[in-house]
Amino acid sequence: MRRSGQGNPAKGSAPSGFTLIELVVVFVLLGILSLAALNAFNNNDADIVTEADSLKAALRYAQARAMSDVYQWGLKVASDGYTLQRRVDESNEDAALPITGAGKYEVDDAVTLSGGTYWFDSRGRPVDDDGSPITDQSTLTVTVSGDGDDVDVEIVPYTGFVK
Repeated sequence: MRRSGQGNPAKGSAPSGFTLIELVVVFVLLGILSLAALNAFNNNDADIVTEADSLKAALRYAQARAMSDVYQWGLKVASDGYTLQRRVDESNEDAALPITGAGKYEVDDAVTLSGGTYWFDSRGRPVDDDGSPITDQSTLTVTVSGDGDDVDVEIVPYTGFVK
């Protein structure tokens, strides 16, 4: 016995649902819209954050090298990149960075850095050019800039924490 309101498939009523072609078209359109949305974001922001993270890693590497050596290690930062250095008898020697395997690491063309040299002692503390620990309360800051956006990389006095 049939209940009222139910269609009879034998009499030609169409089944409800989506066809495979309709689903494929919807997914293709969603993919195109998502690509357009991703391209709407400024890629330079990602470059700045990536360069800031690389700089943090290089500072932490210099700090780790200083903590495992009798010499002070530091990072010489220029507007277009940075170089790992070791302070030996009043002179500075360039050393290889793990990022490049050699010499200077150059940042992306759209990115600039604020300059300076940042040294660490055998305890991992930031030190000044004379080799004395930095004891004032202000943090040391390297600014990574590009297209009006800035990311600050900070080194905390006493501890050498890089944030």
